[in-house]
Amino acid sequence: MAIFNRSLSLFFVVILAVSSLIAISPAFAQSIPKPSVPQFTAKLVDLSYNAPTTTSTNQYTGQTITNQGHRVENRTIQITIKNQPFTSYISNGQNISFYLNVREKGHYETEDNWINIYTADNHYTSESNVDYTTLTYSLDPSIPPWLNNNILSGGQLDFQVEALIGYVGRGSGFASWYFSGEESGWSTTQTVDIPANEPTANPRTSLSPTTSATTEPSGSQTPVLFGLDWLQVVAVTLLVVIAVLLGLVVVYLRKRSLK
Repeated sequence: MAIFNRSLSLFFVVILAVSSLIAISPAFAQSIPKPSVPQFTAKLVDLSYNAPTTTSTNQYTGQTITNQGHRVENRTIQITIKNQPFTSYISNGQNISFYLNVREKGHYETEDNWINIYTADNHYTSESNVDYTTLTYSLDPSIPPWLNNNILSGGQLDFQVEALIGYVGRGSGFASWYFSGEESGWSTTQTVDIPANEPTANPRTSLSPTTSATTEPSGSQTPVLFGLDWLQVVAVTLLVVIAVLLGLVVVYLRKRSLK
């Protein structure tokens, strides 16, 4: 009877513990506030310039080096997001923080072709310490891969922004990263026009001889022996020496074997 009472007490303790966990989980989830949909602007910032033609003198030959003038492209997309007041806090051992995510697509792409610039894997971006957060993305085709200068020239890009409050975690082993918390939902779309690039000349380097430049004598200047240049003569000599040494080694070994 005593064993039965102990088992029954243990059963009730387990039931109470499980009930407490069930009660805590929704409370924890509900304690995270839902952020507002962000307000933002997106625009093109063009700091491109024309590099002038320059000349210099080659220090070894005295030749004049001409670097042709060319266009230096420096265009970026600037996204400015109005911050939402939020103070990070710890809940159930997790650091509850405020994050921002941005996504983009070509203006004429369908709605299912949005590309997230940030994910839980590569970390969402955070707000700045001032009233607005400014994010800048280069239109250089080498950084990052989702912006291709050739495709964007004369085109249009759509952007949307989302706010998130919660924490980023990762499962055990090789499990992927995940976000747990509340999301605001995506903002309305801002469209950025990308003007076509101005025609540019590729940077080239040209050489023009000066009046003091000397002319090298024509014909081969490499010494020859029996129709062979000096490298071939050295190679033949080494082969002869090696052959003689091998012959001496063979003779020596044969004499030793006869003793």
